[in-house]
Amino acid sequence: MISEPEVEMALTSGKRRLLLFWACIIFVLPMMHGQTYYTSMKEAIESDDPVHLNVLTKGLSQFPDSAFLIEDLRILHFYDQPITSVPENLGDLRHLEKLTFFKNPINKLPESICTLDKLTHLSLRQTRITELPSCIGDLHRLTTIYLTDCGVKKLPASIGQLDSLVLLNLETDSLTSLPSSIGQLKSLERLYMGVNLMDSIPAAIGDIATLKDLSLNGYQKRYLPKWLLGMQNLESLYINGGIASLKGIGNLKNLRTLMVTNAELIELPEEIGRLDSLRRLIVFENDIKTLPDSLGQLKRLEQFWASNNQIQTLPSSFFDLENLSEMKLGYNQIKELPEAIGQLSQLKTLQIANNELQNLPKSILSLPSLESIMAFSNMLSDQELEWWASNLKIRTLIRPQKD
Repeated sequence: MISEPEVEMALTSGKRRLLLFWACIIFVLPMMHGQTYYTSMKEAIESDDPVHLNVLTKGLSQFPDSAFLIEDLRILHFYDQPITSVPENLGDLRHLEKLTFFKNPINKLPESICTLDKLTHLSLRQTRITELPSCIGDLHRLTTIYLTDCGVKKLPASIGQLDSLVLLNLETDSLTSLPSSIGQLKSLERLYMGVNLMDSIPAAIGDIATLKDLSLNGYQKRYLPKWLLGMQNLESLYINGGIASLKGIGNLKNLRTLMVTNAELIELPEEIGRLDSLRRLIVFENDIKTLPDSLGQLKRLEQFWASNNQIQTLPSSFFDLENLSEMKLGYNQIKELPEAIGQLSQLKTLQIANNELQNLPKSILSLPSLESIMAFSNMLSDQELEWWASNLKIRTLIRPQKD
């Protein structure tokens, strides 16, 4: 057994369960929320309360046997230790609800993990795990799985049996395919996929009626996949990659957030105006030259970020967006802002730096909610700059950018 002085641990008890990631937080928040802070492993072992164990020591090379002596261990986190293996008797921690290995070089999980029938959270971020036990589907209370940047190469078919799973993070380069059983995850709401999965996404994902958030990181196909276009309950779609067209996007009636970045879009389709639930439209780092008139139909839109494109003009309908609070259009080719910008009564942030503006409309002064403007690196004359500097009573970066 590892002796107490060799293991630096933060142990807390109480009904409130906190997932804490940084040592400075671990040592402060439990006390702030009225929890007990244990100063020794002995106290934790003797406690009758639920225990949260955060192992912080970087020199810990093996799983601490003393953890098995804590009768009611609920949460167990290991952070950045050289632990290479997890003991088979992990299943003895029968009250365990949350298990995290972060930056640990473990390469295998014991089959006994499948007997932890109270486990709700499993995180294996930045580990060397290459596969999950085939019995992982037995963990029917599991709600979250993080496989971010780990070594997992495939998922067992039994993953489709995780009927309580809400979040599945697969943003790891080692994973290149998914079992079709993923479409059976009847409670899944958030799915994040990595770059090497983009060529082999099973169409069965389209069968997950509960899915609300979907991330396709590294998507390189030119069009949206057909299975995606039928996902009527989808609320957030994130695409990072080489997609060139959003044809069919108008089918996703419940979208609240659409983010397409570092892609090859040259335009937004007119059908985007059918997304009447959309709050956030983020399309920076594309090749967009024109914006559709239908943008003005997005009456609930609050954020429009389209920096680093080739936009030259804004459609007149754009200024009908009565709920728009953030407009970020830096690094484009915009030569003029019309006086109609004064109609955007909810606008708080205007970012129009690095364009080709020679003047700014005076109606900006009448925007009642405006808090900040970034308009440097345009073609504004010194006289224009001085006028705005003296008349604007808000936070502003309207001066030329300094070298």
